[in-house]
Amino acid sequence: MTLSNEGELARALDVPDLRNLSDEKKLEIAAMMDDIAEPLRSQLYDLIPGLRDAALEAVTAFERIYGLELDANDKNQKRLHDSLESTRSAIRDRLQREELSAEQEATLLAALARVDELAARKDTENKAFIADQARETRRGVALVQIGVPIATAIVVLGAQALLKSGNLRLPR
Repeated sequence: MTLSNEGELARALDVPDLRNLSDEKKLEIAAMMDDIAEPLRSQLYDLIPGLRDAALEAVTAFERIYGLELDANDKNQKRLHDSLESTRSAIRDRLQREELSAEQEATLLAALARVDELAARKDTENKAFIADQARETRRGVALVQIGVPIATAIVVLGAQALLKSGNLRLPR
């Protein structure tokens, strides 16, 4: 649905008009930019005080949140794999003991298999996380390809990230 005038946009936001909007409503507008017709989109920055700041904050938030998510993911993956390797090493050390019974050996081998299964499951989850990040990036690229300027695409994604995170405070 393309919003082509102030009235349609105000109804979509469930506000009487576009003046004196809260920070949250400004971010909602920023998140909706790809649904707003270009002539109205251009007018909004002059029409709504603080929208330009909200858009800039959305761009900054997108960069910050995206970077933090990927960094946190990398650190979590490293900690997990270090921990799993430590567990594998402890199990291998125990398997080297000559006094192990067949039952103890079978138990240790089963534990080693469970560690490997967990590693595989976590790798699959990580790949899904990275795929989600790539999907968001492709969405931004698609917005550009259909004629939404790159700045607008980043504003949309950043505003959506801010709204999701609940961080609705904009700089004054």
